[in-house]
Amino acid sequence: MDTTIVPFLSELGKPTQYIAIRADITARKKADEDLQKVNRFYAFISRINQSIVHIKDKQELLDTACNIAIEVGKFKMAWISFLDETNKLNIVSFAGDENATKELAKYSSLDYTSPMLRDTPAGRALRTGEYAISNEAQSDPAMLPRNEEQVQHGLKANIALPIKKFGKTIGVFRFVYSTENYFDKAEIALLMEAAGDISFALEVMKKDKLRAEAEEKLVQSEEHQRALIENVTDAIILINENSETVYQSPSAKRITGFSLEDVKGRPFFEFVHPDDLKSCIDFFQQVFREPGVPKQNQYRILHKQGHYIWIEGTIINLFHNDSIKAFVVNYRDITERKQSEQSIISLNEELTIANQQQSSILNALPANITLLDRAGTIIAVNESWKKFGDENNLQGSQYCVGDNYIAVCQKATGAEKYEADLMAAGTQQVLNGTLPEFAMEYPCHSPTTKRWFRVEVRPLLEKKQSGVVIMHINITERKMAEIAIQELNENLELRVTERTTELTEANKALEAFSYSVSHDLRAPVRAVTSFTKIIQKEYGAGFDADCNELFEHIETSSKRMNAIIDDLLNLAKYEKEKLRLAPLDMSKLVKNIWDNISFSTSHKAILQLADLPLANADESMIEQVLVNLISNAVKYSSKKEKPMVIVGYEKADVTITFFVKDNGAGFDMKNYNRLFGAFQRLHGTSEFEGTGVGLHLVKRIVERHGGAVWAESKIDEGATFYFTLPV
Repeated sequence: MDTTIVPFLSELGKPTQYIAIRADITARKKADEDLQKVNRFYAFISRINQSIVHIKDKQELLDTACNIAIEVGKFKMAWISFLDETNKLNIVSFAGDENATKELAKYSSLDYTSPMLRDTPAGRALRTGEYAISNEAQSDPAMLPRNEEQVQHGLKANIALPIKKFGKTIGVFRFVYSTENYFDKAEIALLMEAAGDISFALEVMKKDKLRAEAEEKLVQSEEHQRALIENVTDAIILINENSETVYQSPSAKRITGFSLEDVKGRPFFEFVHPDDLKSCIDFFQQVFREPGVPKQNQYRILHKQGHYIWIEGTIINLFHNDSIKAFVVNYRDITERKQSEQSIISLNEELTIANQQQSSILNALPANITLLDRAGTIIAVNESWKKFGDENNLQGSQYCVGDNYIAVCQKATGAEKYEADLMAAGTQQVLNGTLPEFAMEYPCHSPTTKRWFRVEVRPLLEKKQSGVVIMHINITERKMAEIAIQELNENLELRVTERTTELTEANKALEAFSYSVSHDLRAPVRAVTSFTKIIQKEYGAGFDADCNELFEHIETSSKRMNAIIDDLLNLAKYEKEKLRLAPLDMSKLVKNIWDNISFSTSHKAILQLADLPLANADESMIEQVLVNLISNAVKYSSKKEKPMVIVGYEKADVTITFFVKDNGAGFDMKNYNRLFGAFQRLHGTSEFEGTGVGLHLVKRIVERHGGAVWAESKIDEGATFYFTLPV
């Protein structure tokens, strides 16, 4: 972070407050580090490619590759291992930390599928033929057998890249770094190039006739690397020993407006601002004296449109690298940031005006406002505060400015002492930083006017112990409205109590009526049924077919009337009974219900029952729910060739959703609003018998448990009924 601290000055020229202005430069720092990594990897790949071209001996090439990884790539360790004919992985070349490399001996000549190697990056690379990475090696479960060594030697990130010969994986090239999360996509791409180049070189050594193809592959590798460099956001340029620009990335034109043709062969310093020219030349000379060490600087360069822009760049001397032999300059446009810095300088000149504006803003606010310093002393008040002071006879011509606010509160007496003590304690806590802010509402104990205020105490600067701002806001109108609403609510509660009593009496009367009607209806229904059977027994022999059919209708209607009476009694019963909640084994309950239904009813339905969880419910009531739902499922699927009933559940945090599903007749969802109504049926009695009360009873019982019930269906595709219960 870049930080600039600016004071707020009082009328006497003394600082009363400070403002800190910070600029986040994390992205810039990260970009610099990334550039250094890219430059390092670029040099590493170039040296590897040069070695492949010039070295003919296999072992010398492998040793050189490992040494280049340490010297140029700055890895902590690097080694190459090959598989023998028994799948044992043998280390053939290594370089890096001497203490750490001594540990490698015990991992040589191990089967790569053994527990010690199987899940490590090397094992995974050999199995898959692709690179494998462990960017947090010390906490990676796959590295657990080596955890102690990883911690001891500071090995935090490693990668294994397969070495292949004619398409077959024969070994791995491994790199270890001392920083976690070191390997990203760009580095991995370059390392894959290196491993691929070495693999290709090994093939060439085995077949000299592939030499031409090897050279072509190296050219492609250079082009790939150049593509990576040329597509970075920052500009990259190469400057030769004559200070002439010999190359620039496409992004350089986006920054300066100059194309490569515009600048090629021209001295770089020709574009530097005259005021920055000497320091820029001195800086390049310093970089020249320290090869391979990246250094950073800022200066102005010419834009093609004629104005100058600020750039910030990292420069490294790579004249010692035969494939580069130039200054490598990476830079970005920081003109906007420089302009912001200039704005900060101008800010000091505007602080006096800002203080005046602050006073104007405070005076424009309707709240009574005072500012306290860190000690609790009043340092400023607004006009509303002064007006309040005039109305309430505050002592002193300065309206308490210079007094300690907390001490003033603590001196209060009489009716206002209680609120004043709370105010003093809350303000002190905010000043100490033990409370982020404080607020309270209090009545103003004025002898002439009944008023209410809300006081809020907040830090002047967020999360800083820099004093506080106190606002007394007049809330009389709102408070009076709240009092009126409270009185209205009290009257409303009385009316609700009275209405509840009336409804309770009405429900009792309704229950008595329901029982009376249900019991009184049974006698005539039984009489009709009995007389019908007597008539059939005495005179049935002489009845024709039409007469027998009429008597069958009478008997069916009697049975239906009895069923309706039973449903009415059940409905009244479950409305009246008190819930007896207890853990309920739902799976056992469903099995018992299914056995009873199967015993009393002939059907061919198959039950598919999940392992249901326990529910907190009234057993007798939930038994009635499941009896109704499962009986319906059996009934409405009875006309299917292979009827199926499925009972399952879905569990949430505080509820369980149970469901009963069948593959039967289903229903039209446009009639859904009638589904759970009393005496509502979606199928005629000629299709399926029933009274239309069962689902209404299900709904009432589930709702008494605090749950909900619903259904989904398609005609002739079955129906699913859901209900929820507490866990």
